[in-house]
This record gives sequence, C-alpha cells and structure tokens, in this order.
Amino acid sequence: MDFSAHLVCTYGNLILYTLELVAVIQYYYSVSKHKDSLLVQAMVYFTFLEDTACTAANCAGIYLVCN
Repeated sequence: MDFSAHLVCTYGNLILYTLELVAVIQYYYSVSKHKDSLLVQAMVYFTFLEDTACTAANCAGIYLVCN
C-alpha cells in the first residue's frame, strides 16, 4: 500500500503544531492572559494538550507503518 499521503499529512500536521506551540508560548507570556477568564485559559491549554496527543499518535502511526 502507498502511505505517502499519510506521511505528507503528518508533516503538515507537524508544521501546524509548531505554529500552535509558538502561539501557546506567546499566550503564556502575554499580558492579556491575565485578563482572560479561567475558562478561556483552560480551553487554550486543553486544546494544546489534545493536539499534542493527536500529533504524537500521528507520528507513532507513521513510525509503525514505515518500519
């Protein structure tokens, strides 16, 4: 089977994840974070943790397919 599309999509996901990581770091150090409600802060961090798990699963899937 050809898994090249899965590999390309995983690379794209890693690029977007890197941009998300930069955005979360900027949010963490921003002054406006202190003005946001606790719910908004929790949603930002939960979304980041969820995407971290999905990105790790994608990378693990590519590793298992290619080896």
